[in-house]
Amino acid sequence: MRRAVPSSLVAALFAAGCSDSLPLIAADAEPAPPGPAAIGRGVRVFSGTAATLSSSRSCTAAQGEKSDRWCAFVGLSSEFEHNLFVVNVSAVVAGVPVSCDAPDPNCLLLTNHVSGSTQDLHPTFFGGDTLVYYDISLTPWVWRPGWDAGRLLASGGDTHDMLLCTPAPDGTAVACLAMPFDRPDLSIVLAELYAGAADGVSEPLLEHVDTVIAATSADTDQVHRFGFGAYFDGYFAWSSRETAEGEELLNLSHVDAPASGAMVAADVHKWQPSANGKSWSWLRAVNSFGVGTLQTAPFPSGEPATDLLDGVFAFDANRNGSLVALTHENHAVSILDPVGAPGQQVLLDDEARRLVSVSDQGHVAYAKGFVSRGLADLAVSSLDGKHACVLEESSTVLLSSVYFSPAGKSAIWARQTPEGFDSYHSRLADCGTETIATGVVMLAWLDASHAVFIDDFDQERTTGSLRVQRIGRNDMLHPDPPTLIAEHAGTIATLGPGLLLYVVQAGTEDDGAYVRAVAD
Repeated sequence: MRRAVPSSLVAALFAAGCSDSLPLIAADAEPAPPGPAAIGRGVRVFSGTAATLSSSRSCTAAQGEKSDRWCAFVGLSSEFEHNLFVVNVSAVVAGVPVSCDAPDPNCLLLTNHVSGSTQDLHPTFFGGDTLVYYDISLTPWVWRPGWDAGRLLASGGDTHDMLLCTPAPDGTAVACLAMPFDRPDLSIVLAELYAGAADGVSEPLLEHVDTVIAATSADTDQVHRFGFGAYFDGYFAWSSRETAEGEELLNLSHVDAPASGAMVAADVHKWQPSANGKSWSWLRAVNSFGVGTLQTAPFPSGEPATDLLDGVFAFDANRNGSLVALTHENHAVSILDPVGAPGQQVLLDDEARRLVSVSDQGHVAYAKGFVSRGLADLAVSSLDGKHACVLEESSTVLLSSVYFSPAGKSAIWARQTPEGFDSYHSRLADCGTETIATGVVMLAWLDASHAVFIDDFDQERTTGSLRVQRIGRNDMLHPDPPTLIAEHAGTIATLGPGLLLYVVQAGTEDDGAYVRAVAD
């Protein structure tokens, strides 16, 4: 996962503010099939006031892992402290009695008071199977399945604030940014990059890697020359500049020797390694508008770099390495195999303005018109350009609600109305669209066969009715009505095939955190 540090972080590093987008999304990992215990009913694992973390980041989700799934949630103690728990959801579904209300090896209390949020750049979340969290002093810790307690990542002491601790989506690499409390020059943000392995030998686990220029007063939303991230196989990468006016330099290192990194490329922007670990993608020599040349290069060396497309200001990739680029002329261009066939490119649309999502199965969602307050029209296309359509022409689609199914055969999305948001399901084979529900406040994929949503929202209690909509034959909605999972549902986490962690907040003795398996 890369802390790309684009539009919001320039301001955030000066004003400490950014936010997650909602609704929630589903993780697409493949845990073991659910057992009999929680099918058809919710099993309570915690009694009282509780909340899940941010959507798909509440649970372990390492690709290809078949071990037990664990999820984190926050429970309010009798002393009104925000207790952070991790619960073994696989054990619950297998029929093992699990309770977080008393000591239990399948439910661990990691800290009596978890602090911080995405808004203040101290988020608690899972990356793969690694959970990062902050205690009451905003000191970062890390936990992984199999541990009895968390481990100390780093301490900023009285001089630095440890921000944006980021675990890798696979493996144990973690990187954090240390921001000094004292900033004598307010026109520049100097910070310290720390990195290491969650399963390292001694605590604190992270080592100092580099002093970086994280932001300057001259940075813009279009061009911000800093970023960092933790990746597969113990790698982590970062980019910065030697002077405030200098070019962006991309560096790579490994948790085995964090301080022994090497420069990969110079004058590159919006870089990212491919999920398959074979290549880099980046924009080289961007102008003041953030427009440059899209290139690919072998990972990890970065040499030789191959020009793919000029005039690009944004691009995205799927886990197979396919790219979709947007040019300054509003052309959406797909490159199915940037490494093996860089010259084979397809013009998908000549009126595209915003990329929304690229699926691993070969589709892209994008907006053709201007985006205002996160709302725009919605179009989809296959990456080979053979199938395309506009799902909604009006600028009413909440772009953060658009998600392809784990199987890649359909998409869910929400449209703003005077009364709120209505949710839809669109089959990609022919763009056939059906209404899921009206007046929704949350929309997600549970798995390839089920969508989950909350409607009937109670503004006073900030809860609603949690329901699951089954996807039937031919990738259309099943004719049966949605299944009611719980009334007075608050936050939820989707774990993968057929599994839900959700919170009930009715103000009664039924309040708490529940696990449920959904079967066809």
